[in-house]
Amino acid sequence: MNRKWRKFTLAVLICGTMLRIALALVNDEANDDHLSVIRVMAYENRIPEKDEFKEAFQPKLYHGTVAALFRILRPESQRAETILAQLVQLPSRFLYAPDRLSVFHRRTRLVGEDSIPIIRNPGFESAAHRYQCAGYE
Repeated sequence: MNRKWRKFTLAVLICGTMLRIALALVNDEANDDHLSVIRVMAYENRIPEKDEFKEAFQPKLYHGTVAALFRILRPESQRAETILAQLVQLPSRFLYAPDRLSVFHRRTRLVGEDSIPIIRNPGFESAAHRYQCAGYE
């Protein structure tokens, strides 16, 4: 990987991190109601039934992680709970970023080092790349 690409990658990761933190601080409402599930897990010590809340059917890794942090840190307001719940997602963005950047880098290498191609559906391309790497064509 050349220096120019490393600088670009680092800049994208830093900008993405800063935007995610800013979003967590200004977005008072989460898009989906995960907080109801998290509050039940944190304060009632139980896992809600799948039809109890709109988002209760989801796997409980995220909900359980945030519920544990609620029990440890004891946020004092709903706004603090929302911010904490959104900041918990930040590390997952770092785990997801290399996958996105690898697709971008592969496309850039196909077109040329100086060009920046438009990626229309990186999720599909990444899945297609994994499928191809597994030996299916």
